[in-house]
Amino acid sequence: MKKNFFYFAFAAVAAISLTACSSDDDSNDGGSTTPTVNLPRPANADNAAVYTFAGGGVTSSTTVQGEEHAPVLNSLEVTESEQVLFQITEVDNRPFYVIDRPTVVGNTFTFNSDKVKGTIQRIERVAATRQGMVEYALILSLTIYHAGNPIEFKTSPEGVPATKQPTPAASTNDNAMTCLVRTWNILGATLDLIDLSKNETYYMEFASKNGMFDMHEVLVEAKKREVSFSAKEEEDLTRKIVSITLTQSKNFVVAYNEGADDVATWNWANTEKTAFTIKLKEGTSGNKFINDDTRIETAFSGNMCNMMMKIKFDDNSNKKWDASLLLKLQSN
Repeated sequence: MKKNFFYFAFAAVAAISLTACSSDDDSNDGGSTTPTVNLPRPANADNAAVYTFAGGGVTSSTTVQGEEHAPVLNSLEVTESEQVLFQITEVDNRPFYVIDRPTVVGNTFTFNSDKVKGTIQRIERVAATRQGMVEYALILSLTIYHAGNPIEFKTSPEGVPATKQPTPAASTNDNAMTCLVRTWNILGATLDLIDLSKNETYYMEFASKNGMFDMHEVLVEAKKREVSFSAKEEEDLTRKIVSITLTQSKNFVVAYNEGADDVATWNWANTEKTAFTIKLKEGTSGNKFINDDTRIETAFSGNMCNMMMKIKFDDNSNKKWDASLLLKLQSN
């Protein structure tokens, strides 16, 4: 799976004022208060859950590129923003992830996008919970598109048993989690890029268009400042980001307009809960722009959030750079 999102972390702004997620924290000098946070509670917070299939998963009826074994759908997570995150294992045992927003009517999820088409029906099998677990049957009739290949998952009319593990609903007692865990649209980004060999700083600003953040614009501007990329890196910087989703089960998802989404795990980086770190899902060491312990600072105001990361890297010509990336986000 391409780490496309992580390649654009060579950009950004040098500094940001961090604000806790609270509307009533007075400043120490007795003057102004912190900006008022007015983030809506995610509509599906109470229903957010991970569903794990019995028997290790649902095997696709489709073989990919002539492979003997078919991909397996291991689990799916319904997020606080009522999206569905699919985890699928490929024939070489590598996982990939796809996130998509369905239309939900009762217990039926209907998908109709370039990523996923079809339905999921959810039927409760056991009324009583067992240590927070609820048994369901899920009836699948889905086609998931990955790397240009349609992968079909279809169950019998009785469905396949699945265990529902609720993720903790957004809580008013945990302001930082309440604020962070949701789907974010990217309004734009700003970029400070320092050429350490010349001690020159380049500033750039980008705006989203048609609801998507075009990474190719970042590539073009960076190349004008003589940042050198390999052919693979240039290819990865030609995609459009639709949204960023953080789930309470600690998934960090970057969704692209054409699929093949990037997924990492996230964890708080400090006790104040104003920053978090990410770790790539496949357990790799990241790339030359970012590693598994990249720190992302957060700041909230109204229904907005800024996410900022700072990095140092050597480009493809061994030139050294110091950079920061500031993403300007709005609650979905």
